[in-house]
Order: sequence, then structure tokens, then C-alpha cells
Amino acid sequence: MPAALHRVESAAKLLEEASSLLKADPYSQPARKKLIEGARGILQGTSALLLCFDESEVRKIIRECKKVLDYLAVAEVIETMEDLVQFVKDLSPCLTRVSRDVDARQQELTHQVHREILVRCLEGVKTLSPILICSMKIFIQIFHQGGKGIAEAAENRNYLTGRMSDEFNEIIRVLQLTTYDEEEWDADNLTVMKKALNAIDGKAQAAHDWLQVRQHHHTLLHQTVPLILWPVDFIAHVIIMHSLICELQDGCMYVLTYLLIRFIHLKHVWTKLLHSHICVSVSV
Repeated sequence: MPAALHRVESAAKLLEEASSLLKADPYSQPARKKLIEGARGILQGTSALLLCFDESEVRKIIRECKKVLDYLAVAEVIETMEDLVQFVKDLSPCLTRVSRDVDARQQELTHQVHREILVRCLEGVKTLSPILICSMKIFIQIFHQGGKGIAEAAENRNYLTGRMSDEFNEIIRVLQLTTYDEEEWDADNLTVMKKALNAIDGKAQAAHDWLQVRQHHHTLLHQTVPLILWPVDFIAHVIIMHSLICELQDGCMYVLTYLLIRFIHLKHVWTKLLHSHICVSVSV
């Protein structure tokens, strides 16, 4: 018995106790709490029971699909018409049940993508099943007649068997899905390419319209040219500052040399004057 059923029973008991308490005291606080917990338990338990029932139905369909897969695995060893007749008798009821159950299941699904995949897989199974029987019959005839082409017939039979097995495996996979994420869902390569094409088409028209406007050309030019010229402008300022510093250094050296020469000259003149003054003083 599932745990959800026990939860519903416990919630029902809480509601009974709450009703008894409320009869005695309509304003009872414990009764209100039990009433709220019981109502919550009934809702959650019922939802869990429905989920359990749904999962049970899915497991039944999966069991039927796996039974068909087991029959398909035997197809490669059938070499007589009697075995083929028995194979068809055993496989036909299983295919009928699976088709009926999967078709009913896809009508109950809310995700459109999941429904489309199940419908596509069912159509593939209905198309491939008679072709598989014909290919098996051809293989048996060539096998007993000893004619040429037995390898090709076996390869064709095995290919069709693999195709049907892939369809049933896809049905099992989709039946077990419980959520659908549009961003992460990759149904098949065709769906992925369609999404990419729609995204490209949606952006290509806007980009084309934007490029047709002349004003946008100038806007793009004004936005990109400063970004390109900024390093050049920075390097030019660095070169100019370096030149100014070099010129300043050269000018300072020139001034210092000039002052040194003037100082030496003044010193020489001052020495001569001092010597003359001393000589005059001595003569007097």
C-alpha cells in the first residue's frame, strides 16, 4: 500500500477529531489546527495518490513495450515459416495494446513536444511493422531456396528490427519524462536545427534593418574610431612629453655652462683688479 494512502487516512482522522472538537467548542484552537492540517493532508495525499496511479499506468505501458522489444530480439533467429507465423501471432496483440495505450497516454499529456514525439514514434511503428514481417518472409524464402542475396536480406531484416527497437526505446524514454525545460530540451537534431534557424532569422532581419540606416553607420564610426585612436593619441603624448623633457635638460645644461664660464671670467677679472689694487697700495 503506498505511503500516500496512509497520509490520506491520517488526514481523514485529523478531520474527524477536528469535527468532534468543534462540536464541543466552536472556537477551539486545537480543533482549528487539526482542521488545517487535515485539509492540507487530504489535498497533498490525494495529489500523491493520483501521481502514484499515473506512474503505475506508465509502468504498465513500459512493460508492454519491453515485451515487444523481447519479441523483436527473437526476430533474428526465425528461419521457418511456422516460426514466423507464431511470431506474428505473439507480436500482434502486444503491438495493438501498446499502440492503444500510448495513444491514450499522449492525449493526456500537457507538453506538446512529448505528445508529438509519441505520435511520431507510433506512426513509425505502424509503418515499420508490416515491412519487418515482409523482410523476414523474404529472408526465410531465400534461406530455404539457397538463392543469392541472403546476406542482404538478413541485413535488411536486422535494420528494420533495429529501427523498431529504437522507436520503442524512444517511447519508453518519453513516457518516463515528468518535466519539460524548453532551454535544455533537445528532442532530436531536426528540432535543434529548427531552433537555431528561428533564432538566426529573428536576429538577421533586425541586423539588416539596422545596417540600412545611414545614421547607424555614423554612430558606429563615432563609437569605434575613438577606441581605435586612443592608444595612438596616448603614445603621441608620451613622445611629446619625452621631447620636452629632453629639451629642458639641454637648456639647463646650456645655462649652467654659460654661468660657469661667466663665473670663471668674473673671477679672473676680480683677481686682476685685486692684484692691481695691491700693487698701488704698495707703491704709495
